[in-house]
Amino acid sequence: MGIYGKEGERIAFMDAQSDGGSVGIANNDGKPVAGMGAQTDGGLVSIYNKDGKAVAGMVAQPLGGMVTVANNDGKPVWSAP
Repeated sequence: MGIYGKEGERIAFMDAQSDGGSVGIANNDGKPVAGMGAQTDGGLVSIYNKDGKAVAGMVAQPLGGMVTVANNDGKPVWSAP
């Protein structure tokens, strides 16, 4: 399911599958702002800057997880573990 702006750009969505799903929002230009996805064995959360580049994220899975922070160019500058 999606919500679209005046120019046809997707600004929000929700997707469901048998083993999980995802949701996301975008700015008025259709560039991603935040997203979240889940499956039976984990999930992820991502945050984007005004240019649509991922600047923070968190992933979880059965063997562990990771948190990542990136600069405005989307290049990772810190992560744990």
